[in-house]
Amino acid sequence: MYTIWQETVFFRLLLPFMAGIIAAIFIDLSLLTWGTAFGVFLVIFYLHHRNESFHLHYYGMAKVKLTFPPVEKENSLQAKVTVQQLIDSSGKTYPVTGKALLYLEKDALARSIFYGDVLLIKNRLEEIGPPKNPGEFDYKEYMSFQQIHHRTFLDSSDWVRYQSDRGNPFYSTIYEIRHYFLAVLERQIQNDEALAVASALLLGYRAKLGNDVVLAYSSSGAMHVLAVSGLHVGIIFLILRSALAPLYRKKNREVVGVGITLLCIWLYAMLTGLAPSVLRASTMFSLIIIGTTIRRDTNIYNILAATAFLLLCFDPFLIMEVGFQLSFCAVAGIVFLQPKIYNLLIVRNWLGDKIWAITAVSFAAQLSTFPISLLYFHQFPTLFPISNLIVIPAAFAILHVGLGLFALHWLKYIGDAVGWLLNTMITWLNKAIFFLDNLPYSLIQGISISVPESWLIYILTFGTVFFLVHQRWLYLQWALVAALLLTGWNSYESWQQSRQQSLTVYKVDNRSAIELRDGSKAVFLADSSLLANESRMLFHIKHNWWDNSLQQVEKGTKAPAVPKASAITRQDNFYQLGNSRIGIIDHKLPKHSPKSRLTLDYLILRGNPEIDIQNIDNWFEVDHLIIDSSTPAWRARKWKTKSEETGIHCYAVPLNNAFVANL
Repeated sequence: MYTIWQETVFFRLLLPFMAGIIAAIFIDLSLLTWGTAFGVFLVIFYLHHRNESFHLHYYGMAKVKLTFPPVEKENSLQAKVTVQQLIDSSGKTYPVTGKALLYLEKDALARSIFYGDVLLIKNRLEEIGPPKNPGEFDYKEYMSFQQIHHRTFLDSSDWVRYQSDRGNPFYSTIYEIRHYFLAVLERQIQNDEALAVASALLLGYRAKLGNDVVLAYSSSGAMHVLAVSGLHVGIIFLILRSALAPLYRKKNREVVGVGITLLCIWLYAMLTGLAPSVLRASTMFSLIIIGTTIRRDTNIYNILAATAFLLLCFDPFLIMEVGFQLSFCAVAGIVFLQPKIYNLLIVRNWLGDKIWAITAVSFAAQLSTFPISLLYFHQFPTLFPISNLIVIPAAFAILHVGLGLFALHWLKYIGDAVGWLLNTMITWLNKAIFFLDNLPYSLIQGISISVPESWLIYILTFGTVFFLVHQRWLYLQWALVAALLLTGWNSYESWQQSRQQSLTVYKVDNRSAIELRDGSKAVFLADSSLLANESRMLFHIKHNWWDNSLQQVEKGTKAPAVPKASAITRQDNFYQLGNSRIGIIDHKLPKHSPKSRLTLDYLILRGNPEIDIQNIDNWFEVDHLIIDSSTPAWRARKWKTKSEETGIHCYAVPLNNAFVANL
């Protein structure tokens, strides 16, 4: 029987191809393979570099070339570069290959550099470090998927521009056009938040987006509109088909129309930075257009699989991009589920039918992507059907008006009028999104799942959907098995976590953050500036809370309340957790020591107190001394040396990563 499996040739190729990529990324090669490769490497290395050592820090200078336009951050300018040469103190150069990340001090000179510029920099490249805190985002792994393993922070005196405009002329032109259109938006849109959304929605430039805007859009379930994707490319396609309709009507000119359409789609894709979502959309639309032109029946699942296959051939690490995973799952879900959801309700009214169609798309996309969202972002936006009813029509209108502005901005009054209209539309869109974000229960946070759990959720979800559509008990059985396994998994994790007691001293630059945990309850002491900074709390702290299913956290800057029915007790700055005694010192100790010393398992120095380390031994009998991250590194180093001289084991958080002890 001719089945969908037989029709989707590329899907059959894609599955083992993806499995091979994932295996190559996460599974080490065998010892024999590594040994052989290492032997060959040694021979080549000896032949080409007999007397040369290539330790990175032996070379005082490096020559690098910008591979993308620099991105302005809050405190610096970020530039992705390829390292071309290392230069030693005698001026001798050594050709090398590799990528790195530069953070340049923001000034007029740094803002003037562009794609293709070659810089001479002081070689302070350091390997990107692992996460500093438990549960923290693994930036090292994230950058490794882009083949970037080193970075450096440079003052304006640490680099010079060696050459300009040494990049690919085609890409230089594309980036210059985008830079020009960004300047057009900056002239026409005065509101900073509206400008940030316009830059992201129209040109895929997200550097201007502030944390408040990102959090509001992600919390309301509208974040996808800020990433140029299939929605945007689809609108561009419809505009082009409408504008080129005369060419499409005549067979002898159809090829010309197709060529112009494909060229414009890919020019727009490159203009927006070739993000995974726009790459997927542009490739998919290209295959559909070509297939339709040569009069071939096009199976959408086969085209989707072919698109993934082609993109992974060019960059296998795309498979680890969250945007790539969400993009393909969303489209597959919409194609499969949207018709089934839409047919559940027949709406006779035209407007009601359009609203229901958008709602069906929203539910289809959400059902197919929410396990991935839970896995990576630990949250679920409950108002996504409402937000999508707003953002999808708004994106359609804004893209039309934005393209109109790019075409007409040179006409003084008309350009100003179109710019005013664009500014007004985006301002009202932002107001609607912020309103939804501020509604109670608009976002469920703190959902932490593992990769196996995400697969079980997928089986449960689609098993249920298949059962409702096809009325086959086998699908319901699969869903019930997945539900049973998921329940058992969660119960086991909850049981494990309920028995855990731990002390964590987080590493947050120049801030104090201390946590005592008993099962699902905890005490958290931190600086007021950290407690008030939601984005820092989210990045450094909260993911660990969610991973450990903390239900009650008593927070404070000094001596917060102890959770009820927990094993944590407190007297002043001293805590008892299980069998462990923990003290926190944030002030200078009196000169006169007590008659008997207090026995402590852990003593934490917090808030950079003026203290004599040798005096600690007069007051406390301590097993472990911990210096928290509010202490400057130079002082932490000094205290660590003195404490070890007195025989006290010391852990300095400023010199390492977070301190974690299971009690």
